[in-house]
Amino acid sequence: MVTDKQGKIITVNPAFTKLTGYSTEEAIGKNPNMLSSGKQSNEFYEKMWQTLHANHPCNKR
Repeated sequence: MVTDKQGKIITVNPAFTKLTGYSTEEAIGKNPNMLSSGKQSNEFYEKMWQTLHANHPCNKR
């Protein structure tokens, strides 16, 4: 998943669609908040946002 400066998803890879169940078309233009399914801990989401805001790759599970 890659976001623009406003935090909107601009591209995703096949692993994203496989892991989340969202198609590319469903994700593009959305905010990553759409992924807050409750399946992960709050700590997971906090770390994800910190990583996104720091412009670091977030490619580890």
